[in-house]
Amino acid sequence: MKNKTAEELESDIKRTANDLERAVQTEDYKAASLLKQHLDQLELERLNSNPLLFLQTQLQNAVKEE
Repeated sequence: MKNKTAEELESDIKRTANDLERAVQTEDYKAASLLKQHLDQLELERLNSNPLLFLQTQLQNAVKEE
């Protein structure tokens, strides 16, 4: 499997998020569920490719919980 560049990942994330929004608007919940899973996978891939971004996201989530 080819490693995606940061730009490719961001593009995939934006496209998938737009597809997810359209699926929800049209009440295609099966497609929305699959797109959400794919979006989560892309986000995880993006975080794993950038340890600093991962730590920043973890910190932001911890602050939100307080």
